[in-house]
Amino acid sequence: WDRPYSDKVGMLPFLERANEFNSINYQQWPFSSWSGDNRTAFSGRLPVFNCPSNAQPNPNGPAANFTYAVNSGVMNYSNNGVDRTSGFNGRHNGIASITGPGWDGVSDPPVTFASIPDGTSNTAAYAEFGMAQFSGEPLGRRGFQTKTWVDGSKPHKKMRDECLNQTASQDSSGGRHNMRGYGWAWSFMGVGTYYSHNMNPNDNGCHCHEGDWYGSNLFSASSYHTGGAQIGLADGSVRFVSENIDNETWVRIGVRNDGQVIGEF
Repeated sequence: WDRPYSDKVGMLPFLERANEFNSINYQQWPFSSWSGDNRTAFSGRLPVFNCPSNAQPNPNGPAANFTYAVNSGVMNYSNNGVDRTSGFNGRHNGIASITGPGWDGVSDPPVTFASIPDGTSNTAAYAEFGMAQFSGEPLGRRGFQTKTWVDGSKPHKKMRDECLNQTASQDSSGGRHNMRGYGWAWSFMGVGTYYSHNMNPNDNGCHCHEGDWYGSNLFSASSYHTGGAQIGLADGSVRFVSENIDNETWVRIGVRNDGQVIGEF
């Protein structure tokens, strides 16, 4: 594909959604509120892409909602708190393989089972996220809030600290809070196709200056369930993970190739 289609588009034939898949015009862009392309194929709200607990339609695009995101890993993953070893443009360390825009050709290599040396039962593939109308400070449910930009040059722990302390919303800057979850066919980070493991489940999320067009973000997993969120592991199993999980453990679940022992979660 030379258009920015999401992972969900490729799943359609395997989810008994052949009608949508066969309606795709590959000369057009994925449906979004920006383009309106491929409206016939992509503008429907498909139950398979929405958690039943999240009944609220996104105010910015109620038609094509989705509430499941693919794991892009940990942004600026660092073993020593200084040097980034992975988790940036062309070196994302999750399950997502992100193809960069044509102006510089930076892309992640394809992710296969062979490139998950930490084990498919120890690596997150997908997680759910909650959607709600933006609410200003003081926060409503923090996991439903999209905060503004954090420094893209810091190692992962410092990025998380900056995001946790962020109070400025992304709602007043182009309405990006309301973008998350509004178009399942588009791979752009801003619509929430990806999430990262920098932030614990139900933490607030942030945008990341490291390179949002390449999937880099600090969006958290979140849910309407009490105390945590559901994640799908790369082996196909599903686990409920507490929002109080040790952050280092959560980080290791998000990185497919750090070689670290995870332990119980």
